[in-house]
Amino acid sequence: MTNNTYDILKRWVLPILTGMATLILTVGEAWNIPDYKAISITFGALATFLTYVLNEASKSYMKDKAIISVPSSNDEHIGG
Repeated sequence: MTNNTYDILKRWVLPILTGMATLILTVGEAWNIPDYKAISITFGALATFLTYVLNEASKSYMKDKAIISVPSSNDEHIGG
C-alpha cells in the first residue's frame, strides 16, 4: 500500500464511512429508508475492516524501517 493510499483511507474514507453509518442509523427511521439498519451495519463493518487493514499496513511499514533511538539530553542515565 502506498503512503498516499494509506493517507486517503485514514483521513477521508474511515471518517466518511463511520459518519455515514451514524447518519443513516440516526435518520433512517425518520426518513423511512428501507433497511437502514443493515446499511448502517455494513458501513460500520467496512470501516472496522479498513481499520484492521490500515493497522496491519502500519505494522508492516514500521517493521521495515530501522528505528534508531537517539538519547536526548533529558534522558536519565542509569548508573552514573
